[in-house]
Amino acid sequence: MKQDAHSPAISAPTSQPFSSGPVSSGPVSSGLRIDIDNLDEAEVRLQQLHLYVDNHQHDRLLAPMLALITGSVLSIWVTWQVAALWMLVAFLITRNYLRVYNNFKQADPEAADVVKWERRIATAHGMHMLHWGGLCIWAWQPGVFENHIFIAMIVLGLMCATTAMSSPSYRLFIRDMAPVVIIGCARPLFEEGLLYHAMSALSVCFSILMVNVGLQIHRNLLRMLCLQQERRQLITELENMATTDALTGVSNRRAFIQCASEEINRSRRYEHPLSLLMIDIDHFKKVNDTFGHAMGDEVIKQVAQMIERDCRHNDRLARFGGEEFAVLLPESEICLAELTAERIRQRIESTEIIKEGQEVRVTISVGVAELSATDQHIDRLLDVADKRLYQAKNNGRNRVETA
Repeated sequence: MKQDAHSPAISAPTSQPFSSGPVSSGPVSSGLRIDIDNLDEAEVRLQQLHLYVDNHQHDRLLAPMLALITGSVLSIWVTWQVAALWMLVAFLITRNYLRVYNNFKQADPEAADVVKWERRIATAHGMHMLHWGGLCIWAWQPGVFENHIFIAMIVLGLMCATTAMSSPSYRLFIRDMAPVVIIGCARPLFEEGLLYHAMSALSVCFSILMVNVGLQIHRNLLRMLCLQQERRQLITELENMATTDALTGVSNRRAFIQCASEEINRSRRYEHPLSLLMIDIDHFKKVNDTFGHAMGDEVIKQVAQMIERDCRHNDRLARFGGEEFAVLLPESEICLAELTAERIRQRIESTEIIKEGQEVRVTISVGVAELSATDQHIDRLLDVADKRLYQAKNNGRNRVETA
């Protein structure tokens, strides 16, 4: 069915299609599954990715500053050339993932592209995490306790920052946290002494705490996003109920009147022609009495489809009630509207409607009216078209009347 047969002003916006299954934030345990039906998982993941990128926009100022301070302190234990090279690489990696973030925001991707962007962002920011986590390997100075404390502070800071900033996306949170946790917990074990073993055990406990905190933040954000999507879906459904006829899917009378009033104002402002068709199914009560109301409903639905098939892109179709329809024809003088009405009448007359083995043919009567220079409101146009509709019925039905 053509959506544009209705006015954009009176049709509710269509949302992304909703899946029937529950939304899951990723391959996580059943405790993390958010059991909310009828939500689009890809759309939720896209919103999570937007939150993730928004959180990391602060790196624009903080990451270079932290790299400069860290490299300066590292020069105490390594040569200044090595420290400078590390800072340069840190600046380049930061610039690269910030560029990916900006591209993501500018692209404003659809939900279908979320996996592609997750991979790009995971690769770009993963290099950043590996670069900083690598300090535990190459910058670690055996036997220098001050060096070990400094690197441990960096690792703990990375864990805290990742927990706060990466938690919106489960997949990216795990990928960001994994290298830091593994390297940070394992490196002290290569030193001798109970103190270093205690440091490793403390890192493990702190890592478990940070991962659990991050996952709890993720769960709360996921619930919030799911509730927001449910709210948008409900609003869309309510708007559709307010403007759409439930049986045929075309606009209802209320929405048509609102749209027609706007079209009349536009036609008068620019002095463009405007016509209206009032259509009624002939002897519809006989269809209901003979074949039942189920067949009657089927007739109404198929008649609406046939009318819409002969409407142009910018025509407005509505079910006015019962077996009566109205079609607004912008940019149409009465002669063109008469041709459209006759084409619709012939199509319906020649079409056999079949439901559950029952067959029926129906005809329609049509009244046509054109907006005059003195018309101010839709009521007068409706009144003229309605009178011509009843004139068509009085003259034998299955006909179009224009005067």
